[in-house]
Amino acid sequence: MRPMLAQLNPLILPESGDLARDPIRVAHLDVPGFTEAYDRHTLAYDVIHRPADQAIVLVCPKLFNFAQPLRAAKIQVDGTNRKIAKIARFRRYDEVWISCGPAPERIEIHLGADTLSAAISIPDATLAGRDVVIAKSKDNALDWIADWAHHYATLQRATGFVFFDNGSTDYGPADIEATLTKAAPNAVHLVVPANFRFGPTLPKVPKHLSKFFQAGILNVARHRFVGQSAGVVSVDIDEMIVSEQRTIFDEARAARLGYVTVPGFWRYARPAAGQMPRHSDHVWRFPVDRGCQEKWAVTPNSFLGRGGWDVHGVRGYHANKWVTSATSIMLHCERVTTGWKRKRQNDGPDLVPCPIASRVLTGQKVE
Repeated sequence: MRPMLAQLNPLILPESGDLARDPIRVAHLDVPGFTEAYDRHTLAYDVIHRPADQAIVLVCPKLFNFAQPLRAAKIQVDGTNRKIAKIARFRRYDEVWISCGPAPERIEIHLGADTLSAAISIPDATLAGRDVVIAKSKDNALDWIADWAHHYATLQRATGFVFFDNGSTDYGPADIEATLTKAAPNAVHLVVPANFRFGPTLPKVPKHLSKFFQAGILNVARHRFVGQSAGVVSVDIDEMIVSEQRTIFDEARAARLGYVTVPGFWRYARPAAGQMPRHSDHVWRFPVDRGCQEKWAVTPNSFLGRGGWDVHGVRGYHANKWVTSATSIMLHCERVTTGWKRKRQNDGPDLVPCPIASRVLTGQKVE
């Protein structure tokens, strides 16, 4: 299958302007690294036409202090003045809905002294009817990406991938496309450059609420790329879902709510000195298994699938405890990481072999 490159159409305020996004709390400005990681100037990651709703939707980081001036702003779609129909607020991102005509092409927003303009993205039916894996990544080794994609294409029978690249500098989109094509040749691949600030991890609650990018970009995918897909899984490059019977996509389709969560467990590696760890090395666990947060699969056209998506669940995680998979688990490979969040290296003597990881992961190494 021919890989494709998709471009987002963001709205971004100039850093030299007067308007910038407030932090959740003023005290966060003093947290080391906060200013560098926090997104103060992105108004919208993408502007997407919703034909069935006769509207366009701006998928935004949390608006906070942007909301009031945005409501007062002069908004034009193809030169015609438009008003905001609604602002939908979610835990880590917001949506701005604007009524429009049948085939809008461009939006212009006069926000204070700044004028922001962008083309309007059209929903893409390339992945309609396919089982799709969504991931975000920055500078993860191409070998890791290959092993990960091969696993989902072969063992979960994924037929589509949406890969958001968050500003990698070690390689370009063409290298990602080539890697995915080699690892999963029968799938359709969309590589989407998305070079936005990821957001900081705060030292205490709310630790992760400033990571707007994670949730925002998932909902760009929901509105633009996978709304007509048969099934969707959201996982990171270090997360390998293992299913005993049917695929996780089939399990979500068979679920009453069209949605399942997958419990996660850490797996550890003991690679040879100087050797880059691979997923296939992660065949060790602690005698008392160490869990991690769940991931999920959904049918996009279900009631839950049509709501807001986030990293560990949909629609605010409210259904998560009722829909845990009984036949799938997620193996979280500890050393498949660039160390961007924290150093992960646990290969102590008290580890024991994991039969499931040994059986499944050792065959997923792409040479």
